[in-house]
Amino acid sequence: MDTQFARVTLLAIGLTGLAAVSLAGCNQESNYCDDTGCYFCDGLGCRLVNPPTRTTCNCPSDCVAGSSCTSLGCTVTCTTDAACPMGTRCTEVGTSHFCMGPREPVTNITTNMCICGDPGDPVCPGGRICSNHTCVVAGCSATNPCPSGQECVGGTCQTPISVVGCDATHPCATGAFCLDGSCVPQTDTCQFNTECNGQSASRVCVNQQCTNPCSASNPCPTGAMCGSDGYCHEVIPPVTGCVANSDCTGAGETCVNGRCFAGCVHDSDCPTGDFCDAGVCRLDTRLAPHCGNGAPCASGAVCHNGACRSPCTMDSDCPRFDVQTPFCDIPQMVCETTAEATSNCTTAADCHTAGQSCVNGTCH
Repeated sequence: MDTQFARVTLLAIGLTGLAAVSLAGCNQESNYCDDTGCYFCDGLGCRLVNPPTRTTCNCPSDCVAGSSCTSLGCTVTCTTDAACPMGTRCTEVGTSHFCMGPREPVTNITTNMCICGDPGDPVCPGGRICSNHTCVVAGCSATNPCPSGQECVGGTCQTPISVVGCDATHPCATGAFCLDGSCVPQTDTCQFNTECNGQSASRVCVNQQCTNPCSASNPCPTGAMCGSDGYCHEVIPPVTGCVANSDCTGAGETCVNGRCFAGCVHDSDCPTGDFCDAGVCRLDTRLAPHCGNGAPCASGAVCHNGACRSPCTMDSDCPRFDVQTPFCDIPQMVCETTAEATSNCTTAADCHTAGQSCVNGTCH
């Protein structure tokens, strides 16, 4: 028994010594950051530290020396992690470095911000000029392009109004599709005619865009051409190399990325069939559903693919409501048209016969 007691006593002393050594190693306070976050460590362990609250700002003059105005607020600039406050580390953003938390979105941060043009706002720094209450690079051109994420409009770099010139090698940003050479939001695309003809019965959905059929006796609007498929497609103006609006020869034209577009303020400034898209006239391919866009359905009906539909549980429920919607979409439990029930495409790429387009959800 004495020997066993001695062994237990020695084991207890050994464990106590190990614990003491372990705690001694954490006695010195320190900060640590990895991709999961920043931590403060001491003798009690490590605890998560969030980035400090930043002062809101409109322009660099709103921030103290050593920090810059960004979309996060006044953000400390740095060259090493040691220069950053607790909860942040020195992070590369473009050509600059800012103290940011590991989980803060680097790709969405706007740097060198300045909301200018209002009374009391300072002059834009670094030779920038004020455009739409934002300080932008001045004097852009085909040989002096804008920073990534901006486009040259009238000789100044601005946030893209409606990016043109996309193709397989020049894709659109996330959340947009390249259609007829133009980037459009995914929410502006269609699959069925009912998403397009809420205001004009002649409009159809062709390759995810609302458009009109055309012929020699039924020409397309200004700025569009009648394609071989018999539908109107927008014609993007050719590159002229313009820098400023004054370089365009047409009255009231606006220079966008070296192309001259018809300028506008309101839809009424554009030819029939076009609309005013952030200052330039474009072919009107916007969705025009019968419902779901501020137009409610009657009680009991459901807005489905841009049209009000009757609820159902089986195909036989539908013809008695509307002979044009004879099928029941079981997952959605609403009546649908033959085109919807037999749809085999969304875009022309889904059609396996050369020259076919996806019209109203079916290859033609």
